[in-house]
Amino acid sequence: MTNHERTFDLLRQCGAILTNSHFVYPNGRHGASLFDQGRFFESVALVDEVCGYLAAPFLKCCYRGVEVVVGLEGGGAILAPATARHMTAIQESDEACLAVHLERIDGSFRLDRSQIELVAHKNVLIVEDALVTGESAIAAVGLMEGHEGNVVGVSAVCNRGHITEQYISVRRLHTLVEMNDVSYDRDECPMCQQGQPINPNVTWEGARLVGG
Repeated sequence: MTNHERTFDLLRQCGAILTNSHFVYPNGRHGASLFDQGRFFESVALVDEVCGYLAAPFLKCCYRGVEVVVGLEGGGAILAPATARHMTAIQESDEACLAVHLERIDGSFRLDRSQIELVAHKNVLIVEDALVTGESAIAAVGLMEGHEGNVVGVSAVCNRGHITEQYISVRRLHTLVEMNDVSYDRDECPMCQQGQPINPNVTWEGARLVGG
């Protein structure tokens, strides 16, 4: 079983991958599948195992290896420390791989002075829980490169938006689960037209999914 297959099975077993249903996404569009990050992050052991799979493809990806793992706000901030720990173990380096998480300030990702010193002239891996539009990854790559960080790639648990390396301008994109998240306006939704009820077991709290 590959790491991709193992991850898909684990996420399905814990209820983090939901398919063949009828959901309303935060933007109001409808779809038949989703990745429930809330269910995924409930299990510390599951998150730790998956972080090992996020790290593995970047072993010996460059001279000195991955030196800093950067997680985007929310799920990425949880993934970054565990992924950095796995990178330290598999690279067998004398220097521990560091973890940094990005937060938005006034709508944009920012680094404080201490974080800038950590990423400058270092090999950086960016991690995310889910790629949807790719805009956050694009912003993070640009920020790292703007502060002279060498972005070796982006590693994500789930690719929900058919995001490619070319689209986010990164040399390598690694995703463990690919989901075909086709969405529809309510008036064009085939599930609505067929009279299929909206799944009542998940609700959106702000921008985060909460399982029922």
